[in-house]
Amino acid sequence: MRLLPAAFVAAALVASSASAAEFIAGVGVAADGDSFRIGEQIVRLYAIDAPELAQVCPTPGGRTWRCGEEARQRLKELLALGPVACAGEEFDQFGRLIAECDDYNGNSINATLVLEGLAWAFTRYDDLFEPEEKAARAEGVGIWQVPTLPAWEWRVENPRR
Repeated sequence: MRLLPAAFVAAALVASSASAAEFIAGVGVAADGDSFRIGEQIVRLYAIDAPELAQVCPTPGGRTWRCGEEARQRLKELLALGPVACAGEEFDQFGRLIAECDDYNGNSINATLVLEGLAWAFTRYDDLFEPEEKAARAEGVGIWQVPTLPAWEWRVENPRR
């Protein structure tokens, strides 16, 4: 059995002793760029919104890239580091725990995805990741290469069938 690094254990203890109503830790399996499963529980990353899986984003040269797929791939990479720790205070209408999650090294997965330009700070719910979004926008990385339709607008224009 593999021992957890001290930073991961400390993050888990802080999260479980905080005012969070729910805490979950374990190996995650990515569903898309901002949600994944730990065991039977689906976790939706708090205060961020990644491109939808079918969404493509423009590049400066007039081409497109599969931004939704790339966001999911990056989340898979972060989850592959080892068990993650998540803390949240509510569930959405689909039963997903809305949570902030730390990767195996104790880094916020939510913040990482926004900082790398693979998710928007979902300021409609909280501006917690606005600094990471400003940094990603300033560097022109990922979804900030050129103006890109935010996922919440893309979903309106492309409703599920």
